Parts: sequence; structure tokens; C-alpha cells
Amino acid sequence: MYKAQADQGGFWKPEAPHPAAFHMPMWFSKGSDGPKWDPKQKSHQDWIQHVAAEMDNSIHNAGMTSDLYAKVSINGPKAREFMNKIGTTSVPKKLGVSRLGYVCAKDGELMNEYSLSTRGENDLYYVGQGGWAEYELGLLDGHREELGYSKEDVVLSNRSYDTEIIHTCGAKIHAILSQVLGPEAVDMKFLHFKKVNIKGIEMEIFRMSYAGLLGYEMHVPAKDAPTVYEMIAEHPASVKGSLKPHGAYAVQGLRLERFFRGSAETKKLGHYSETGIDRFVTADRTFLGYSPEYVPKKAFAMLTVDTPPGYEWSLFFAQKSPIFRNGVQVGETRTGAFGGFSKKTHAGALMYDTVSRDSLTIKAFDQEFKATIIDEPLMPFTANKAPQPIEL
Repeated sequence: MYKAQADQGGFWKPEAPHPAAFHMPMWFSKGSDGPKWDPKQKSHQDWIQHVAAEMDNSIHNAGMTSDLYAKVSINGPKAREFMNKIGTTSVPKKLGVSRLGYVCAKDGELMNEYSLSTRGENDLYYVGQGGWAEYELGLLDGHREELGYSKEDVVLSNRSYDTEIIHTCGAKIHAILSQVLGPEAVDMKFLHFKKVNIKGIEMEIFRMSYAGLLGYEMHVPAKDAPTVYEMIAEHPASVKGSLKPHGAYAVQGLRLERFFRGSAETKKLGHYSETGIDRFVTADRTFLGYSPEYVPKKAFAMLTVDTPPGYEWSLFFAQKSPIFRNGVQVGETRTGAFGGFSKKTHAGALMYDTVSRDSLTIKAFDQEFKATIIDEPLMPFTANKAPQPIEL
């Protein structure tokens, strides 16, 4: 995938692992006049407007990238039983259905977010957050041992190296992919998936998008991924529909304004009851780490932040910046980004004082930013709605 994205102008941070190993560019820009990268620059970055343009195109037309997520197959006669014991949501009973959930430590600490898909009775597909699944395998293996399952009962297989994810999203993406892959490949409900064969290439297509837009993920054998990526990118329907690549920063801005969580707002954040995941905890069931008697001491919150021009992305580089109210620290940020739709800076935060909601100030890089806690995303969630007919 590296060459396919490099040919489109993909930019990887020079100090990051080799791009062939870390295959999600920060942005895409062809030519020498593109944005410049300075790891020491915490405001007024050259790429701010460029990333905003990528987000805008993905919202109104369509965007595409190759996502770096951990992928694990969970099989064996006890696979379903195992996941039902450790996941905050129950395993989908129907084939072809996916569900979002979380895994906790045995003391209730939040450890990971996942999507879980049912391929068969005891054939499950677990997709965790960014990485090559070493973290997920360590977590799952520890829970397997903790609960007394053998390696034959629950078989964990790392699929991160042999499967690529091509992520596409945007208002026109259904119309585009209907022409590129065929309407039968993408006509499905939200959080469903199907196995298809496109020009001799076996793949699974999921109707979901980490950006929170109408979207699809193609889970493709790694050896075939460049072919599928180029097939989509170069198709006349994609050109006509203005499908363009977008990078990790665009995804960050799109997902945060829709309250989609990332590693910084999930892993080891606190007890699950403090992290705002109530709608991802199935009622009337227990899971490893379940502790209803725990008294929350903190609370996860989403904030909008007043940032002057040039500081829209500063909080992205200032994790754990202190949040004050009347001179007293009442929380800390975990991440931040500028929203592509809302045109506002958002921050995910852990609040120590769960009562304070107004008169908040974030301090970062010798600046003070006013912040407000919001209970609902500024961008209504519509990715689960039926795609609207669009003429390309």
C-alpha cells in the first residue's frame, strides 16, 4: 500500500517508523509546493488549511485512505463464549453483522475499543485500534488465561500483516462504489458486512467508517490491496465524484467532532464507568471487570475549544494539558482536533471535577483557551441512514 499512496502524494512524518511499516499518511499533496512538516511547530502549521480542504472534500464528495488497525481472528469451540465474557457488548448472533464494544481489565479499567464481526458460529473477527495487534493479542491472551480457556478452546490469530483495510467515506461514496464494485457489493445496512469477489479478488466489505460519515471498509488480502486501492482511485466514477485521498489528520478531525473515540480517549483512561461508554454496555449482563459497586471519581467529556487562528490543532500535540476552573485544575485533555464540518476545535478530556461545566480554561503552549463541555456532537450522526440517490 505504501507505493499506491506515495504515488498519490502521501506524506509520512520523517521521524515516524518507515512508511512501508506505518502505512497511513498524515496528508496527501503532490509537488514541492505542498505543506511543510516541522515536528517542533505547535501552532500556525503549514498544513492546517490543507487538512481542512481534505476534510471538506471527504464530507461533500468522497475520501479514501488505508487504515492501520489491529486485526485478530478469534476461533475455536469457545470463541463466542469467551468474547461474551470479556466484551461490554454481546457477540452478534447473525452472520454478517458487526458490533462495537470495549474490553476492560479485571479491575474495570478501560483497555481497548473494538468492532466484532460474526463470520460463523465460532468464527469472529476482532478489529482493534491502531497498530499491528501486539497490544490486542496481549490483552486477549491475558483474559483467555484469566478465565481458564485453553489455546485450543479459543484460538487467537493475528491477521494484521496479511489483511489491509481500505477506508472510503463521504456523501458520494455509495454512488461511486456502486459503479466501481457493483451495487450488490455495497447495498447493506449499517454495521453489516459481506464477502464478495471483485475481479477474482476475495474481500469483505463492511458498512462502517471511523470518520463517522457514510462509509465502507474493504478488508482485502495484503497482496491484493494495492490493486484494489488503485482500481477504486482511478475509476471514472471516482474521478467524476471527486473521490480524493485523505490522511490521518483529516480522519482525526472528522471522527472527533462526531465523538468517535481513539486510543488516547480509550486505553487506560479510567474505570469503564468513568469513560462515557454507557451506550456500548449491553444492559443486564456482566463482563470481565464488571463492578457496579464502583463509585466513579472522574468523567470523560467532549469539549469545544475557542482557539485563535493558527492554534486549531495545537491541542493535538498537547496531550494531558491541564483544564482549570477559577484557578483550580478540574481535568486534563487527552487529544484535540479541528472539526471538518463544525469548523470548531474539539478536545477529549478526563474531568476530575464532574460538576464543573462552565468557565473552563485549557492551558497549553503558554496559551489559554476557553472551553465548554458539550453533551451531543455538533454534527448529528447520520452514517446509519440509508444512502441518498446521487447522480455523479
